[in-house]
Amino acid sequence: MSCNVAPARGMIQCIPTFLLIPRRVATAGATGCRRGTGKRHSDPGAPVPACGNSFHYASSGFRHEVMTDSSPIVLISGSRKGIGRALAEHYLARNWMVVGCSRGAASIAHDNYAHYEVDITDETRVIAFLRDALREHGTPYALLNNAGIAAMNALTLTPGKTAWGVMSTNILGTFYLIRETAKGMIRQRGGRIVNFTSIARPLALEGEAVYAASKAAVESLTQSAAREFGSHGITVNAVGPCPVRTDLLNGVSEKALGSLQKRQTIQRLAEFSDIANVTDFFLRPESSMITGQTLYLGGAYA
Repeated sequence: MSCNVAPARGMIQCIPTFLLIPRRVATAGATGCRRGTGKRHSDPGAPVPACGNSFHYASSGFRHEVMTDSSPIVLISGSRKGIGRALAEHYLARNWMVVGCSRGAASIAHDNYAHYEVDITDETRVIAFLRDALREHGTPYALLNNAGIAAMNALTLTPGKTAWGVMSTNILGTFYLIRETAKGMIRQRGGRIVNFTSIARPLALEGEAVYAASKAAVESLTQSAAREFGSHGITVNAVGPCPVRTDLLNGVSEKALGSLQKRQTIQRLAEFSDIANVTDFFLRPESSMITGQTLYLGGAYA
């Protein structure tokens, strides 16, 4: 299952979002469009020359023409490490243009990768970032809302500051990115949004009350957004990975990890490719009738 673009026809692409102050990594490509290679623009506010080819994609029973670059564009939050970085590399390998963002500096050097350092919990800076990214790269076809944090503590031992950090990143950050990116998608009459939840939600994992609650909110947001955006040709779905080797597992004992896997139907850790398989499916033009759905990996359900 691939989302490759054909020479004359194909799906349009996407762009992710966050920002501390548009601190960007990009350079000019052959067509004059800026591309991420590790260099910052000397003038963040300078106009960017328009570029692109005309592509068509099917959405909600109609055909729509938009101007895009020769490669699809996907915006991925939390792209510096873990699942986000793996997804960025996955789409770069398929000749997509990837716009990534995180609180830290870029960890990927590629001609088709542009990176923004952004705190997605800061509404003002998210808005500024998106204005800058949309002006530079165009309206996204797809948004992968991957960024998130976890807190694995007994509920009675979880400080309010920790709880607020999890909620503001996982809920508000996701909300800000959906809200601002969807405005452009509505104008172009189509797009794909994939949010990230977790099996901690259906399994109601002990020690992860705040994290599971934040992901329950993400799933509710996914369903409501799907209803609001459906008439505009925008699908909104969610993927709930089971444990995968990322920083979120730091400090989790092998015994605890093994106990968690026993609650899954498929009792193993997920691979990054398992997650990419789901996002590929949701981004396909043929998936235009699939929206408001959450797909959990590993056969995890309550």
